[in-house]
Amino acid sequence: MAARKYLHQASAENLLQAVGYAEQIGAPLNAHFTVTWFAGEKENVRAYQTRLFERYQKWASYRGFTAAYTWALERSPKLGLHSHILLHVPPTVATRHELRHRMFKRWVKEACGRWNGKMVRGRRISRNLEPVPGEQRMTTLADLKRRALYQIKDVDPESELAQLLPFGRLRKRDDRGGLIQGKRAGTSRNIGAYARSQVSSENGLNPNSLAG
Repeated sequence: MAARKYLHQASAENLLQAVGYAEQIGAPLNAHFTVTWFAGEKENVRAYQTRLFERYQKWASYRGFTAAYTWALERSPKLGLHSHILLHVPPTVATRHELRHRMFKRWVKEACGRWNGKMVRGRRISRNLEPVPGEQRMTTLADLKRRALYQIKDVDPESELAQLLPFGRLRKRDDRGGLIQGKRAGTSRNIGAYARSQVSSENGLNPNSLAG
């Protein structure tokens, strides 16, 4: 498969729809991790990432909650090959602290066999209420939408989606894009395209919405 510099529009739309669907099934993506792999060209970063997600899913199963995530792989002069990951964590202080300060870092080390303090950056995605312009309701999704847009910022700039989304509000960078072999983005199966396609219209869910 040829190396590509940009994320396909279809892949970007899939990520945005998955983020919205995770909200609807009660597994909101409320944590954002950036993993800098410090990997050589011949290393299989996707295999590292798969092992990372396997550990997260086992932890979620042990804790009794639904694992859900989206990911995008990028390359930049500053960070090299790195992943932006949005995932679901139960909104308890103890669980968030355990994941951010101990578990996730251990999984990265186990997944790729190396570790230094610059490999992982983690942030909680704010659920603060914000007003919806022109409406009387409030939404909690402002920060999540911003981070979802950041995750797909390497979408093909010539695509229709790139013209529609407010990328101007994101911090600009000169190294947007970057040659990557193979798949650049994906989701956990339970919020992916196939899972969303199985949603019955009778249950009132809109699997393709990121609306608050």
